[in-house]
Amino acid sequence: MKKRQKLMIGILAAAALLPGPILYLKGSGKVSKGNDRKYSVSLTDALEDSRLKGKKIIFLGSSVTYGSASGGESFADYLPKRDGIIAVKEALSGTTLVDEKVRGRDSYIARMKTVDPSIKADCFICQLSTNDASLKKPLGTLAKTYDMKDFDTRTVAGAIEYIIAYARVTWNCPILFYTGTRY
Repeated sequence: MKKRQKLMIGILAAAALLPGPILYLKGSGKVSKGNDRKYSVSLTDALEDSRLKGKKIIFLGSSVTYGSASGGESFADYLPKRDGIIAVKEALSGTTLVDEKVRGRDSYIARMKTVDPSIKADCFICQLSTNDASLKKPLGTLAKTYDMKDFDTRTVAGAIEYIIAYARVTWNCPILFYTGTRY
């Protein structure tokens, strides 16, 4: 069996084990269309006794957090419906952690500052965007201090440091990061 066929079989086998939506793939390996309507968040049943019910969670990200391959629905939309969380979703496809406009769109840092600072957040979840890697943004190094003015937000490391510090000072809640496995 060809290497590509084995890879596709492996991907499909792994996807079959995952709950929720699966993207349609053509022989090219590219996404041909978004999720089927049957996976819509609107059709999701709520859990009666979710431990997350009523928790306020801020989601910051780009295409994955937005749900660009699934009609604008992502886990940030699923969790309010399924678990009753109160979600603040600040997600825009094609954006970067690095603090500069990319294709006319604001960075994570600029958009994070538009989220109401008076929210009593229980958690802040940030997507590590693959756009930074694909656009070859500099990784950078960690600052020698914990002072936000010392973070080089023109680099990925500095932007992450800044996001952590800003979320900690502003919402004083646990901070989580996630990313795809490509990078």
